[in-house]
Amino acid sequence: MNVSGLVVRAVPEHLDDVMEALKTDGLCDIHFYDLTGKIIVTVEGGAAGEEVEKMRKIMDLPHVVSAELAYSCNENGPDQAMEISCGGTGPVPEGLNQ
Repeated sequence: MNVSGLVVRAVPEHLDDVMEALKTDGLCDIHFYDLTGKIIVTVEGGAAGEEVEKMRKIMDLPHVVSAELAYSCNENGPDQAMEISCGGTGPVPEGLNQ
C-alpha cells in the first residue's frame, strides 16, 4: 500500500465546491484546509500508479488550480520504493542528479 500527501489549491471562491467534490468522489481523505484555498489531503493506492491516477483526477476537478505531491510513503519501505521509481537500489539516476 502506498500513501501520498498532496497540497491541493482551489480557487478560494469555490473552496466549498472543491471540498464537496473531493468528499463525494472518494479520491482522497481531507485533513486540513484554509480559506485561501489550500487543502491538505492523502491518497492511497495499491501501487504508485494508482495514486498518480487519483492525483490526475483531483487536478481535473473544476476550480482546482493545482495538486502538488508533498510526500509519498510505501509500506514496504524505501528499498521497494527505490526499485519502483528508479529500477534498482543503486545511486541516484544521472538525469535526477542535476
